[in-house]
Amino acid sequence: MLNYLFKKHLIFIVVLHLLIILPFITPVFAEINNQIIHRNPVLAEVEGQSIKLQNIEDKKINDLRKELYTLIQIKLKKEAILKLGTKYSKYKIDTQINVSKKEIQAFYDLNDLAAQGTLKELSIEIKYYIQRLKRQRQQGVIDHLYQMAIQEKLVSEKTMAPNDFLIRVPLETAYFRNTPNSEVMFLEFSDYQCPACRMTQPSINQLMAKYHNSVIFTYRHMPLSFHTEADEAALAAECARDQDKFEMMHQAFFKNQAQLSKEKSRIFEFLKTFGKSVGISNIKQYNSCIDDQKYADRIQNDIQTAIAVGVTGTPAFIIGKYDKKTKILHGEMVTGGLKMAAFENIIKKYLD
Repeated sequence: MLNYLFKKHLIFIVVLHLLIILPFITPVFAEINNQIIHRNPVLAEVEGQSIKLQNIEDKKINDLRKELYTLIQIKLKKEAILKLGTKYSKYKIDTQINVSKKEIQAFYDLNDLAAQGTLKELSIEIKYYIQRLKRQRQQGVIDHLYQMAIQEKLVSEKTMAPNDFLIRVPLETAYFRNTPNSEVMFLEFSDYQCPACRMTQPSINQLMAKYHNSVIFTYRHMPLSFHTEADEAALAAECARDQDKFEMMHQAFFKNQAQLSKEKSRIFEFLKTFGKSVGISNIKQYNSCIDDQKYADRIQNDIQTAIAVGVTGTPAFIIGKYDKKTKILHGEMVTGGLKMAAFENIIKKYLD
């Protein structure tokens, strides 16, 4: 009985792995035993409705697919080079990883390890370490030969790396900080009392200056519960938005972040005075908007959307392609106070 259950479990695992792997080790459409394998295969039919891989995929599944792909690539490259080595001498490699006693002794002496133990005590650990270094060097040689074989058309690459896991985010009432004719979007979820959010603003401002005509920069609120004045600040920013002053209020809040905490006991009075300082023209309308908490639902919707797509802290950024018809951003999430270069590496993938 146990054997039977084990076999059933093993078959399930193999089938699941095939479902995950096949879309990435075949062309976009490939024919296998007269069946079409698609990058987004149908996993099940429920009363005539298809459940596809992308319907259930999350970041964890995507990470596992990438890990599996990497392992396949390592094995594949070695197998390809071994085959070529039987015919072409320049592709011949030594697959043996041997470590001599002389090498162990030399490593022990060179690294002055006597204080950590005798040669006899450390020899096995040293041997494994040297083996690992040799495997890494061997893999580097194999990678080089494999690329050379592709260039010489001796190898035709059929594998396909998994895509980055893309989050689908509805833009809804997000604030558009610029409106270039582009599909590439940079969406920020932030909190006006968050120190890391404030520290990231210089990088974001530099990005906006550099990519103003090629990337759409958008913003949604994510005031955290322990930042007690962040909700009110977000509300004031939305009220300023009514008078096309969102950007000025947005920048001013981050520059004067410390003041928000100091004004805890009189936050609404402070926000009304602060509105004048950033150039709000119709103060009566702005003050009424704050008193009525006109955009409280909008801010709550931003928070719920952030939670739904997996944002757990601020700042969080989703960078990818924006579908103007559906008003949905398909992108990858990065979090924390990143430098400009880190953001650029992701942006360039979508601009290319």
